[in-house]
Amino acid sequence: LTDGMSLPPLAPASLDFVVSFDVFVHFEPRLVFWYLRQIKPLLKTGGVGIIHYASVITPIGWRQFEADLEGNVRQRTSFCAFGTMCPQLMEHFLKALDLQVISSDVGLIPRDAITIFRKRD
Repeated sequence: LTDGMSLPPLAPASLDFVVSFDVFVHFEPRLVFWYLRQIKPLLKTGGVGIIHYASVITPIGWRQFEADLEGNVRQRTSFCAFGTMCPQLMEHFLKALDLQVISSDVGLIPRDAITIFRKRD
């Protein structure tokens, strides 16, 4: 449980890995980057992250984006909102934070994407 913006207080470089499944699919890009900035200092050198997130560039993701568009434009807020991320933006975020992208997959989960990254030495 968090306040929706902050990770729990943990010691820097105390985590070997971070895994998030079915949470980041609800985040808008700014919030994804916000959390990635918090994750980086928590990972040990060589630590690995696995993040599952929404991808609007998959066919199912695009249909979901279009179906939700009017409600989202009208500023509907819903815990179940579908995020507007894509692998290219995730990779850009990770590179901006000097985190190494190990793999990015858009086929395992048809609507979404999974990216694996590592904190550099």
